[in-house]
Amino acid sequence: MELLVENCNSRTGKHRVRTILVKVADPIVEVKNSTSRCEPIYKVGECHKVKIGKETYIFARFVRNIHGKVRGKIIVYSNENEALVFSYRKLKLKYVKGEKRMIEYVKKFVEQYKIPVKKIN
Repeated sequence: MELLVENCNSRTGKHRVRTILVKVADPIVEVKNSTSRCEPIYKVGECHKVKIGKETYIFARFVRNIHGKVRGKIIVYSNENEALVFSYRKLKLKYVKGEKRMIEYVKKFVEQYKIPVKKIN
């Protein structure tokens, strides 16, 4: 399975997309091994395709809009399937679907990357 990891913004700087892919291990490690380059959504920045294996990964995608509000999704992949999905909006993580036993991975990820969160539903 291939995922797009991108860090880009618009020419005016009003819109921005940031995706993070980490491998769940004892220390959470960011995945940097890209297979190929691709075209980012916005003009300024970079984009890579990353192939994931059978381990557990966390994929987070955040978009900042023209008003400065950040929305996103945090998805936990286990054995190349979506195991858990969270929605991020208004500094809150909302459970969408999946196995609730993997919530601890998301909490570790949010703490390590210092993502501001008021509440986790």
